[in-house]
Amino acid sequence: MKSAKLQKKPIAVLLCVALWLVLLLLACGSDSPTNTPTSSPSFQIADSSKIDSLLRDLLAEYQIGGIQATRDYAHNKGLLDDQDRVRFGLTLSEASAIPTVTVKLQQMGGEVYQNYGNQLAVAVNLAKFTGYVNTVSGTTTNRDFLEELAALKEVRELRVLLGPTLDWSGINPLTSVSTLSLVGSLNEGVAVIGADKWQAAGFKGRGIKVGIIDGGFKDYRAGLGSSLPPAGQITFRSFGFGGSEGSETHGVAVAEIVHSLAPEASLFLAPIENEIGFAQAVDWLLENKVQIIQVSLGWAGLFQGDGSSKMAQQLERARRQGALPVVSVGNYGQSHYTAQLNAEANGIQHFGPNQRLTLKLTATSSSAWVSLRWNEKWEQPQTNLDLYLLDANQQPFASSRNEQGSSSPKPPTELIPFRTTPGQVFYLQIRVVGKLANPLPKFDLFAYNASLEESTPEGSVATPADAQGIISAGAVNWRDNKLEDYSSRGPTTDGRAKPELTGPSRVTTQTLGSERTFAGTSAAAPQISGTAALLWSAAPTLTTDEIAHYLTLNALRPATVPVVRNPASGFGRVQLGPVSAAQRGPLELLGALPIGPPFQDNFSVLNSGLPDNMLGYYGKLPEGLNAYFIQAGEPGQANWDTYLQKNFEEFRADFEAAPLQVDPAIFYGLTFWQQAPQDYYTFLVSGDRYALLKRKETGWVALMDWSQDVALNPKTLPNNRQHLSVEATATYIRLRVGETVLRTIALKDIRPGGRLGFTAGLFKGGQSGGSAAFAMFSNLSVTPLTTR
Repeated sequence: MKSAKLQKKPIAVLLCVALWLVLLLLACGSDSPTNTPTSSPSFQIADSSKIDSLLRDLLAEYQIGGIQATRDYAHNKGLLDDQDRVRFGLTLSEASAIPTVTVKLQQMGGEVYQNYGNQLAVAVNLAKFTGYVNTVSGTTTNRDFLEELAALKEVRELRVLLGPTLDWSGINPLTSVSTLSLVGSLNEGVAVIGADKWQAAGFKGRGIKVGIIDGGFKDYRAGLGSSLPPAGQITFRSFGFGGSEGSETHGVAVAEIVHSLAPEASLFLAPIENEIGFAQAVDWLLENKVQIIQVSLGWAGLFQGDGSSKMAQQLERARRQGALPVVSVGNYGQSHYTAQLNAEANGIQHFGPNQRLTLKLTATSSSAWVSLRWNEKWEQPQTNLDLYLLDANQQPFASSRNEQGSSSPKPPTELIPFRTTPGQVFYLQIRVVGKLANPLPKFDLFAYNASLEESTPEGSVATPADAQGIISAGAVNWRDNKLEDYSSRGPTTDGRAKPELTGPSRVTTQTLGSERTFAGTSAAAPQISGTAALLWSAAPTLTTDEIAHYLTLNALRPATVPVVRNPASGFGRVQLGPVSAAQRGPLELLGALPIGPPFQDNFSVLNSGLPDNMLGYYGKLPEGLNAYFIQAGEPGQANWDTYLQKNFEEFRADFEAAPLQVDPAIFYGLTFWQQAPQDYYTFLVSGDRYALLKRKETGWVALMDWSQDVALNPKTLPNNRQHLSVEATATYIRLRVGETVLRTIALKDIRPGGRLGFTAGLFKGGQSGGSAAFAMFSNLSVTPLTTR
């Protein structure tokens, strides 16, 4: 193989490569901009670096084969719509230039049919597109349609508008299709998540709005009232071209899963074809005040990967406005490769330890694509890379040769879509054009409908699952909760972990019928969205953060694994806790996440932090148990001791406590959040009664006045010791004895934090029998928490 360094080709030279450049892209959506007064466009010398090489090759095809060959080529590659129009995108220098550029396009015979921000979707009749020639005044220079647009100072970039990947994968035959009856909900996720018990208790998603952004809801009306809600619970608006439902049933299967979990929720269906439609769809869903935005699609390797793309920013904005976005993380766990650029003097990347000049790729479908992204500044990358696809004989088959660097507006990405046959072998090659950057950048390769000879699961997350503030969803097999190998994972390009949760995949749906299961992170994400809708309907007063925290805390993970984030599967597989908590009220559903190792004290060490004197001291019980002892105050008073060098903000404290004498007048418990000698909270127990009080200066505020609970009956306890727990956060305090929740008290506008320790005292009128009364405390464990 020749190793000579290739340079960028002018349009005339591109004729020789146009025949083997293949394109397969979805087009874009609806809505035209409003006409406003415009100024005259400003022209400059046409900059070909503004033009995507895939678009340049379309005109090169016309030069070789004429308009019919171009029509066939564009139609087969998805650039031509059913009205014989070429469609592509423009990025403008600023949104205010839209009216000016729109008028110019109309004068050229094209139109703008969709816009958002500084992005335009353009359509032009094929004959006008190929036949357009403008001789620059006073020169012999002729500009074609693309060059004319590139000459506008207001136009920053001409690009192909990319359709998202729908994240369904590995759709497998069922093992026993004859036993299935395709009636009602088939989704196995309903039972494994525990939603069936919540539905039986009357919680079914009523009052909750779920928006679903997807690539296709083809024939969704056929499922109304069966696999989907009745028409009254469905709102539909297309953000695809011409108001289309889309050509896929993917979105219908996604909606069916949401409906199976929350059958009384209202669904807002929004089909899209590109990132412009995506941004518009998010706006529409927020206008309709949906609580959940479900997304099972993405773009891999085509955007920044750090949450800064337009789609990711839209979802982050949605979270700030109170909606909960749930996004499939992608199916690139086995079709992603990352490495440091390692091109030598010949400019060709060397792969793997054997320094191969190519990376083998095997197609798994009739249509596929591969993308390249490298980690340089998005607006001004220093390195110019080209991506080549070689056939089985390692001869050129397709390429992407955008011009990066210098003054070029092109971001550090390349894309090759292509048609093929399953099992066909190809080879990828990366070539450096021009000067190498120092240091050399790291790059990512993503392949869709294709497997790579070597793969890197880490860093395979797609956009917009890289957004901040969302729940990104990985996939597990519903039968054994094993993480699917294809399930993408982080880190994002800015180092954040993904996914947050996983959902059951390989489930049964009416939409796909009895011969296929719905697999992929596309199936996993709506399991989480539907669960969130069901939960929210049971507790509509919970905030978005509280819903997300509940899902995280209750996620299924091995019993021996604490609530920590696994880099591949997040916090675990989505599931609901006991429905009895929801029946007791929304406060019982609140929770917090542990954020560090617990502080533990078994009181075997005298200098663990508490005072050691006559009123509070370290010792042992007769059976040999280490403990801390506090003498009760005089009747009507309490003594307390706290850890002087420790500050606890949000936490859960577990401990054992008991009075040393049977005395109905004694009370004892935990003092916490002490910020001054007369400023603290205390959880107290006396016999089978308990209270939560707040001390402020010289007075007491009863957050929970003395109440009785049989769980506190000391006669039922071994050695008369209570296992007590206080979970104290910025939004609630939860009191437990053993595994029984005594009460959850809501908090508002408080500043958690302060010392923690123990208290003992006597009620007014109480008698100590002539000798001092003591309470003992043992086996303290304080776990730091966060509700943020």
